[in-house]
Amino acid sequence: MSIPRKILLRASRSRWLAERFMRRPFARRAVKRFMPGEELSDALAATKALAPDRIGVIITRLGEALTGESQADAVRDHYLGAYDTIKHDHLPAVISVKPTQLGIDLSFEACLTNMERLASVRWKPGASCGSTWRIPRM
Repeated sequence: MSIPRKILLRASRSRWLAERFMRRPFARRAVKRFMPGEELSDALAATKALAPDRIGVIITRLGEALTGESQADAVRDHYLGAYDTIKHDHLPAVISVKPTQLGIDLSFEACLTNMERLASVRWKPGASCGSTWRIPRM
């Protein structure tokens, strides 16, 4: 892993940095348009509000670094839940799937299994949710 990536990942885990940054009014204003909140429910509510105007969205889960395969499974389940809601509510949304969140840095095989599971749900007949796969440079 490159030194800049290590620094950015460490900074992204800094609660102290996040709290100070988000207290700044300019930061809240800048982020609000592109990130309506930190929970999936926030993103889905914003998607529902934009749907009548035919404005589609890309939904992604915050964070990158995992410390165990159980976290990758939790992320997979998060994406599966998002797919279900998007399909059920007919929302104009695409899920941005990050292999780093599915454990590629921990186990290529486990990540591949998680990606295959997501793809199998995404591509089954009647699915209406799109996906993008963000492949990191190795």
